[in-house]
Amino acid sequence: MTARGRPPGRTEKGEASRAALYATAVKRFTEDGYEATTLRGIAREAGVSPALLYKYFPSKQAVVMALYDDLSARFADGLALPEAGWTVRVVTTLRFSLEVLVPHRATLATVLPVLLTDREHGLLSRGAFASRDRVRACYVEAVAGSAHPPSHAVVLGRLAYFLQLGVLLWWLLDRSPDQRATEGLLGMLEGLGPALGPMLWIPGVGGTLERLDTLVADALYDDPPPRGTGS
Repeated sequence: MTARGRPPGRTEKGEASRAALYATAVKRFTEDGYEATTLRGIAREAGVSPALLYKYFPSKQAVVMALYDDLSARFADGLALPEAGWTVRVVTTLRFSLEVLVPHRATLATVLPVLLTDREHGLLSRGAFASRDRVRACYVEAVAGSAHPPSHAVVLGRLAYFLQLGVLLWWLLDRSPDQRATEGLLGMLEGLGPALGPMLWIPGVGGTLERLDTLVADALYDDPPPRGTGS
């Protein structure tokens, strides 16, 4: 993992100010909704001038990007993968991602439109590359570092990351008690494990996975992963 620390030029006082403003902004998103929250309102509640807030967060989108970066770092730093087959490790990774996000479910629901649709500041934007790649690398490691890595392990890892996006959307929309439908979905994915391994040896499946990986990258990313790393 790339070491994370205080960026050059930041002081402890500055970091404390930024953290306080960040916490206030996230609280306002959660309680008032993203659209209803204003930067001036955040500054007023935090007891600082708008100029100081703009220094750290020039826009509401910048707060959303900081939230995504923070959560992706917690996920990558805390993930512990078992010595097991690749499907077990992928589902373990999916479960842990939800564990990290559960305390922030209400906030994520209100900022979801920004994360999904903002080309400059969203989840799939070029500016989110480091945060996104941090998470994507965990899924690649879940597959490629498994007890018996399958063929096209790197491609499968990247596709597992794409699967995560679908699972997270399902989870955010899940209205069942305690999100039991999400747990059921994860259980189904885990149960598919024994059948997926043999399917990878069917002629043409590898090429199909490569094409799907290319389509996902072309459709969603301004900074697609490098090609030619399927094995």
